[in-house]
Amino acid sequence: MSRTGKLFNLESWKAFYHAAMEGSMNKASVELGSDVSTISRRIEALENALGYSLLIRKSKCCVLTAEGQIALKAIAPLLLQFSTTIQVLTEKQNSIQGKITFGVTAGLAPMVVSWTSQFQELYPEVTIELHSTPSDPSERITTSDDLAILVSDTESVCYGAKELGRVPTYICASPKYLKKFGTPKKIEDLSMHRIVINSAWMCPSLIYDPNTLEAQAHPTGLRFRVDEMEALRDAAIGEVGIVLGLPKYLFDPEEKRGNLVRLYAPKETMSLRFWIFLLLLWRL
Repeated sequence: MSRTGKLFNLESWKAFYHAAMEGSMNKASVELGSDVSTISRRIEALENALGYSLLIRKSKCCVLTAEGQIALKAIAPLLLQFSTTIQVLTEKQNSIQGKITFGVTAGLAPMVVSWTSQFQELYPEVTIELHSTPSDPSERITTSDDLAILVSDTESVCYGAKELGRVPTYICASPKYLKKFGTPKKIEDLSMHRIVINSAWMCPSLIYDPNTLEAQAHPTGLRFRVDEMEALRDAAIGEVGIVLGLPKYLFDPEEKRGNLVRLYAPKETMSLRFWIFLLLLWRL
């Protein structure tokens, strides 16, 4: 097989996918029913064909290189789509029945439902059930779930979670609130405003300048907490105060309607990290 031809070897990509997702050649070999040497040889063939390393091998685990992270994000959706396509070709759609349960961070349910719509078109007899789960990945996830999709800014995540990507968050307020209380020109001005944040973010009574990261004290009496991202949006629209950390996917529609104004644009932003916890579903 030519060097270029090795790039089209599906088994090699599956070996890489499972080794990357499991963080272990041994676990990948169990998933695929192959010995470790075969898994390693297939990945090495890919690396030789690509001209760069995908994984850093260690004694008991393997870690993605920067190039490996890019390759995994590109290839994982294709492998999952391939697996689903094969199922469609070999099984009667109506014969696939059952229930898939998602653990989802509060406020993400509408977005996750939109992600699953295509799946439900393929398998109308499959029921998808969503329920809220803690936003802190260090807390226990219900093992009866098939998978969990969470949002967190936590740097260290357990349970073998994989990052789906990041979503910017903004400092914003309603035009009516700003008309009543004035638009803050600098971060120090926020000390005179009511501030609303998500209660899952264990923030002290400080506000960080998004451009300089310098901290400014803020009176606790003017700080309000809500439990969900959607409640954060509603608090901003309802003129409760200036909201810190509203996700872009909730801010954009309201900005178009004229309900919210972004402050400190364009540099100001933090980002929410989306994680997927593969528990029982999506095994190739």
